[in-house]
Amino acid sequence: MPSVQLHIKDHPEYAFTGNYFTEQPEGENASPRSHFEILKATQPAEAFEELNQGDTVTFVSASGQAEEMLLSNETPSHIIFVSRD
Repeated sequence: MPSVQLHIKDHPEYAFTGNYFTEQPEGENASPRSHFEILKATQPAEAFEELNQGDTVTFVSASGQAEEMLLSNETPSHIIFVSRD
């Protein structure tokens, strides 16, 4: 999985490095889905303290490309976001 650095659109002070990948779900009309996994131990995870599963965050890449993602899962070690359908 490639590692990328993204920041939160309205809070550029919160930058995150994490694993980013895209998968193609099965199904004729299924859209590709992006995943962004943040390792809590090395990131400012407090930026997500107020979020619940299903809440959205808009991440921006260094090139300026924005992507709205949903908080999919939180484990003791990772925070996992997926793109919207």
